[in-house]
Amino acid sequence: MLDKIIRDISITTSTNLVTAIGNFGKFVSTIVSDSETSSSSEEFSDPRQQEAKQLLEDGIVKLENNHFRAASQSLEAALEIYREIGDRAGETKSSMYIMLVSLYVEEPRKQLENIWSIICLFPDISSLLLKEGHHFFTELSRIMPQLEKSENEIFQLMQQGKEQLNLSKFIDALKIFEQGLNISLDINHPMWIAISFNNIGEIYRHQGQYLLAKYNFYQARESSEKISKDRLFFEVMIQNNIGAISYYLGEYSQAQKFLEEALAIHRQIDNKAGEALTFTNLGGLYDSQGDYFRALEFHQQALEIHRELGDRFGEATTLNNIGVVYNNLDDYERALANQQQALDIFQEIGNPVGKGRSLMNMGLVYQKQGKYSQAMAFLKKADTIFQEIGDRAAQGMNFNNLGALHSNLGQYNPAKDKFKQALCINEKIGDRAWIAISFNNIGHAYLIQGQYDQAQDNFQKALAIFQELGYRSGESGTLNNLGMVLLNQGEHTQALDKFQQALIIAQEIGNKSGEANHLANIGGVYYALGEYLQALQFYQQSADISKEIGARLEEGICLTNIGAAFFLAGNLPLAEQNLRKAVEILKPLRSKLSDMDKVSIFQTQLSFYRGLQQVLVAQGKTDEALEVAEAGRARAFVDLLAERLTSPSKTDIQPTITLAEIKQIAKEQNATLVEYSLMYDDFRFQSKQRQELELYIWVIKPTGDITFCHQNLPPQPDSLPESGYTFLQNLITNTRRFMGVEGRGSEMASSRDIPIKKLKKLHHLLIEPIADLLPNDPNERIIFMPQKELFLVPFAALLDKNGNYLIEKHTILTAPAIQVLQLTHQQQQRVSESANNILVVGNPSPMPEPLSALPHSEQEALNIAQMHNTQPLIGDCATKAAILPQLERARLIHLATHGIAKEDSPLESAIAFAPSVGDNGWLTAEEIFHLQLSAELVVLSACSTGKGKITGDGVVGLSRSLISAGVPSVIVSLWSVHDASTAFLMTEFYRNLHQLKLDKAQALRSAMLTTMQKYANPKNWAAFILIGESGLMHDNRINRVSCCNL
Repeated sequence: MLDKIIRDISITTSTNLVTAIGNFGKFVSTIVSDSETSSSSEEFSDPRQQEAKQLLEDGIVKLENNHFRAASQSLEAALEIYREIGDRAGETKSSMYIMLVSLYVEEPRKQLENIWSIICLFPDISSLLLKEGHHFFTELSRIMPQLEKSENEIFQLMQQGKEQLNLSKFIDALKIFEQGLNISLDINHPMWIAISFNNIGEIYRHQGQYLLAKYNFYQARESSEKISKDRLFFEVMIQNNIGAISYYLGEYSQAQKFLEEALAIHRQIDNKAGEALTFTNLGGLYDSQGDYFRALEFHQQALEIHRELGDRFGEATTLNNIGVVYNNLDDYERALANQQQALDIFQEIGNPVGKGRSLMNMGLVYQKQGKYSQAMAFLKKADTIFQEIGDRAAQGMNFNNLGALHSNLGQYNPAKDKFKQALCINEKIGDRAWIAISFNNIGHAYLIQGQYDQAQDNFQKALAIFQELGYRSGESGTLNNLGMVLLNQGEHTQALDKFQQALIIAQEIGNKSGEANHLANIGGVYYALGEYLQALQFYQQSADISKEIGARLEEGICLTNIGAAFFLAGNLPLAEQNLRKAVEILKPLRSKLSDMDKVSIFQTQLSFYRGLQQVLVAQGKTDEALEVAEAGRARAFVDLLAERLTSPSKTDIQPTITLAEIKQIAKEQNATLVEYSLMYDDFRFQSKQRQELELYIWVIKPTGDITFCHQNLPPQPDSLPESGYTFLQNLITNTRRFMGVEGRGSEMASSRDIPIKKLKKLHHLLIEPIADLLPNDPNERIIFMPQKELFLVPFAALLDKNGNYLIEKHTILTAPAIQVLQLTHQQQQRVSESANNILVVGNPSPMPEPLSALPHSEQEALNIAQMHNTQPLIGDCATKAAILPQLERARLIHLATHGIAKEDSPLESAIAFAPSVGDNGWLTAEEIFHLQLSAELVVLSACSTGKGKITGDGVVGLSRSLISAGVPSVIVSLWSVHDASTAFLMTEFYRNLHQLKLDKAQALRSAMLTTMQKYANPKNWAAFILIGESGLMHDNRINRVSCCNL
């Protein structure tokens, strides 16, 4: 019988064809063997597992010896057992070998159909065939003389088209597939017709022409119904594609229907790889609708199957998808962990496309965290890979990501450049959907800049394409964008029309998150028109949907809008009720985030706290408003310090502070506390520029008495250029310009450069309303809690009506929040007894490029070290490598060198030391953040070390990192300081601290008063501020240790 089978094959085909089919079988066998190695090695408790394994091995031996019927019987028996005991790896392997048997006994045409069945049934093998089996396909298509010439030609065309598709050459691939379709139609071959239509649909999907893609997939499905053998293999593949294209068109319910049908077919034919593919598509569907937990469920099921099958590519792809969902959930740690696993696997299996996409996704996580420099690095790495492998579609997508990153940094022109580069690539490859997305992104950049005509032009182009494609979710989003342009232009009726059109589409396609967004914007139109009752109806609908889908941030924003509408409608109790709900909803969002993530998310919540303060003050509840003002500042900082100060078993530090605790802190500090809170026109509808309305000021005396004051703030004068600054920002910025913007070592400022009018104006706004409440004794301390741009105010240099500086009348220090004072006080008490050294650094040499030497800082370090009977680290001794080990052992740290403040990437703010082998000499804020310091005091005698990114959490930069690392008292500078005057001031400061035994705040004040006698301009003496604790130094605990031999 075996001879008859071989003889029959010989009659219908050449020896070469038998060899080719055999080679295919061996190739697939190798793939199965390799992919199942790890899975099949598992031990099963069922004793029948060994029986199945023996039957499988017996079947393979018989197959290799050309005993096909006997091989089939053994393999079928093995398959049955594997199914019964639930051994998926064994089941897959048995199924594959059964299919291989059929390749040897069918006629050539059926053999070819079986090959395509394998490709459809096992996508992971399909991808390997395209990479490793190219020569097999070439040989097979060349040596099939018994097939019709037309079929041979179709086969070759399909392979050529796939190659062009993989190179993103969509137009070339389309021409080839259409040529194959025409031949298939001529010979009326259902399988090739179905494959051709399906491939053409894939081209249109890649091009974003979704309606044409959908039409071709439907044609493919119709043809697949006429295939006699293995029809379900083709049908399920096409069903999956129809589901995916329905998703792209925003037809979510249709997509779900087709994908669930595909899943049922995969289960019917026991196609685990196909199940995984469909689970992935369902995960993507729910992710796009904002149902992230359902999305995770499907992706996790896909992941389990890929691991069960040993499909490393599928495993890595799914890990990437899971990471994307976690990023959408703001769970950045899990997002990065999954994407790192994906990256490792892609590197292991040598898949550059997957590696590039993993890097890109990781960049997007860092971007969302506000870690822009890390985001830029990852996106650029991805771009390099995409360029090297010629993946133009991915490169275009990544340019859009880079543009969004520049936009987040406020770099709108570079953002537009990247978006235009993406547009250029997408136009070249013919991806219509991404062309529209690029137009949308360009329009958004113009919208942010207030260039409404250009924004509208780009949105209109995007809208036309989305409508042409039938891409309804894109159409809905773009209509919303056009509505925002019109709303900003005051065209309320037209804006309302656009939002309503967007809403109808979102409701029709089942996009709940889009529906909530559009309802809120419709509410915004009525809010802008002063029709608050109608606004409330739409805001409430939006809040209800956001709550339903678990969009907590969006729900909080809606509740804030509801509170604002009630406020302007005059219903203060309901305004307060909704604003309090908003604040409570948003508190848990921070619980699982890292420190910088909390800073980022808190930025979005500031208006909630401001709004609640305004409502409370309007009701005369000023003490309650103080509690809210405290709750609305430095929350991430407080959380961090509390975490580092509290053992896991103790919870004595509360996340918020009460009025009684505020009074107690004022008594413990024995100081007058002054808390500022800036109020903006949050309750007025958005205009081109947000304005400050009022300044709330609370004064808390050491007795616990609290007084509330407020100061109206003037609007930005029309005569000033459109800098984007408010009145107060403009005043502070111009004042600081006169104070100096150069680095340490800049020219000395003369007395005639003093910005007297500006310093007096700041005094009028910030100090005069509370002047009668401040202590008369100049030695009594005032602790200012600034907010926003007030952190950059040189309080010491403010001038009263009589021309007296504030430092002449008061001892001053600052803190980000009252509760931070409570925590730095605890840090002071916990300073390690073992830290007894003093570390003094001056004029590291050579400085990191391009910084200059600081000869006065060297003398400064020598003077300070001499007072403390120790030796400083100067010159080439002052390397980062030498300094780092000593930082954690020092009780007093003085660093006289250069510093840089990076507002866009605050954790990259840094202090300059001498470079050495393996490092560039920069000690960054991020590195300091992770140290465990025991110093009572750190003095950064460098330029702009008090600057950083100003957030609702205070100034994120060097000072914050030092306090986070355990330092209770930090002295930093607000601007670039002069080398000689700084050296003089610091020498005086340590003389006061060490010899006169003054506390830190008094010592700094006295040093400033002495310095101003020699260097009159406040630029030369008012830059330094003390943050945190002001107590006495414990000099008796400091060892005089030689740090460097001079």
